[in-house]
Order: sequence, then C-alpha cells, then structure tokens
Amino acid sequence: YVLIGTNPFAPPAVIDSLNCGKRVRIVVMGSSTAMGTGASVPDSNWVSKFRKYVRSFNPANEVINIATSSRTTYHLLNPNGFVPPEGRPVPDTLRNITKALSYNPDIIIINLPSNDVALNYTLAEQQANYERTLALTDAAGITVWVTTTQPRTALNAGQRNNLMVVRDWTYQRFGNKAIDFWTDLANPDGTIVDAYNVDGVHVNNMGHHLLYTRVVGERILDSFCLQGNIVPIVNA
Repeated sequence: YVLIGTNPFAPPAVIDSLNCGKRVRIVVMGSSTAMGTGASVPDSNWVSKFRKYVRSFNPANEVINIATSSRTTYHLLNPNGFVPPEGRPVPDTLRNITKALSYNPDIIIINLPSNDVALNYTLAEQQANYERTLALTDAAGITVWVTTTQPRTALNAGQRNNLMVVRDWTYQRFGNKAIDFWTDLANPDGTIVDAYNVDGVHVNNMGHHLLYTRVVGERILDSFCLQGNIVPIVNA
C-alpha cells in the first residue's frame, strides 16, 4: 500500500496474477467518491484507474460505474418497490441494486463512505439495507465486495466515531470481501490526513490512487478466476 513519504502514485504492490480467459463484468455502486469527486480529471479517480487495470487483462472486461453524488444505503441498497421508514429516501431506481442486477454482473463493488453517518442514520439501519442487497446478490450468485467507510473532516466528533463503528462492522460482516478505505487516509480522530484532503469530505488524486491500490490489492480478478474450480492460466 502507498504510504506518505513514498511515491504516492507507485503501482500497486500486489496485483492479480491469473488469466483464466473468462470475461468479467463488474458494477460499482456508490456515492460521490466512486463517481470521482475530488480527482482533478476523470482518469485520476479510483474507478477509472481500476477500469483501465481490469481491461489490461482482457479488453472485453467491463467496469460499469453507476455511482452518483449524495447517495446513501437507502438510495442504493434497497430494490425497486421498497417502502422506507418515514423520513428516509426511496430507492434511486437509476442507481440501486435493482439497476445493478439488470447489468447481469459477475461482481459488485459497493463504495458508500460517509453519507449515512452524516445524516445520522443508525448502524442498524445501514445493516438492514446491506442485508436486503445481499439477499438479492446471494440468490443471483454474485460476489459482493464492500469498501469500509472513509474519514470525513466535515463531521462532528460523534459522527466521526460512528464512521469507525461502521468501518469495524464492515470488517466483521464482510471479512475478506471488505476493502480497507480507511488506513493511511485517516487521522486517529477520523479526519482526513491533510496530504489527501480536498474539501473535508473527499480525497484528492493521491487519495484516489491509494483507494485504487486497495481495490487492486484484493486481487478481485484472481478471486473471480478461481470460482467454479476453473484451472487458470498463469501469465508468462
């Protein structure tokens, strides 16, 4: 992983090593960070960099990004027709799990850094929304990777603590399918490290590169190749 004091745009230390010849389709769901906010140009955001990486293995591979700003677990993780509690938003039918499933993906990556906490949604609410999505993806046989929360300076101390609570739950619930979007980006109090900070909410190009290295470090393509006991071909 990239650390302060090293080349902030160094290539990932761990990359996928298998090439099984299977085409993969990945859908990214999320809010403004996944949409690319904070990066100075589109090619510098973590999803665009990951798309280029995925296509380097097979030009037919796809990374479909349906993220947009200001979205929460209520907007994205509940299917069409879900009726939320009073005062909570209805599903965004252009960006939610129903839409994601319509692309017939092999893998879904969910990146929801901090909007739920900023709106004071409880951990129980967020958990319930995730479980509704997982019921659908499990039934469809789709692998889901979930990023942790991210630090956010523009919150009060109690909210930043709640980000850490959700972060820890993400590790517990998703295990080896949880992606660390916290370490090195965050100060101990949950604020964004200055070197990565843009506006108290989003990270800069260097921060997006760090997020990209974290996604690559999970070796998602290798994991996909090993599904179904297919014997992969190792790149020469």
